[in-house]
Parts: sequence; C-alpha cells; structure tokens
Amino acid sequence: MSIKTQDIARDGLYGYLAQPETAGKGSVLIVPTIFGVNAFVRGFADTLARAGLSAAVCDLYSGLPLPANYEEALARARKLNDAMADDIEGRWLDHLQRGGTSKPSSFSTAYA
Repeated sequence: MSIKTQDIARDGLYGYLAQPETAGKGSVLIVPTIFGVNAFVRGFADTLARAGLSAAVCDLYSGLPLPANYEEALARARKLNDAMADDIEGRWLDHLQRGGTSKPSSFSTAYA
C-alpha cells in the first residue's frame, strides 16, 4: 500500500505522520522512547501506514534535534513530566480526530 509521510511542526505539534494514500482503517498515536522521533520509530509508523493505519509519532521534545547519545537522551527525558506528556498526547489525539480518522488508539513503544 502506498503511503504519504510528513514531518509536523505547527500549532504546537511536533512529530511525524505516516498515512495510507487511500482511506485508512483508523489511527494510532505512537509515543517513542527517550531517543525521540528517530529512524526506527519512523519506520515503525511507515509499516503501520502500509497496513492501513494513520500513524502519528509525537515528539515529546518539541522539535529539538535528536539526542547525540544516551546521556543526552536521559537528561531530556528527566525534564518531562506526566502533565507535559498528557498535554502533548492530547493535542495529537485531537489532531488525528480532526483529520477525519476514526477514534485513535494510543500506545507506547518499548524498545531500547
């Protein structure tokens, strides 16, 4: 299945969006690990889009460049809190619903 992808940096949203070219089966919000919106999580979103889902990856670091190493990633992650993450995830879920997809599901990836 053909997909379309885009980096998102507008209206307080930062991240990556992969969607099927034709109407999809629904949408998924992916919350990445402390390493941010890297090539691995983008590839995961692309795979979901090829399966017919709109897949958004939220950037909890608001568009900052990817961390250079584990220590930098850990330092950034320690600055996050539940309220910040809930706000970012909520804005992404609203964006996905406004985009005409069915009610999104949200899950966190768990890989090192």
